[in-house]
Amino acid sequence: MLIQEIASEIELSEKLCELNVPTLAIHAKDDAVAPLGPGRYLASEFPNARFVQIESENHPLIRDEQF
Repeated sequence: MLIQEIASEIELSEKLCELNVPTLAIHAKDDAVAPLGPGRYLASEFPNARFVQIESENHPLIRDEQF
């Protein structure tokens, strides 16, 4: 089983509202692995989270990439 398949079976969204930690969610606008919409939704479930969209196609952030 692929790690993506395993991760897709884990459901923790009901617990997110219980977290009280500073949260910064950074998501690439044109991410080829994870769509922007679900990333934005997930960040909205954290209390006081900040969502930042960057202009990129890369799923992992690249050190020398300019945003």
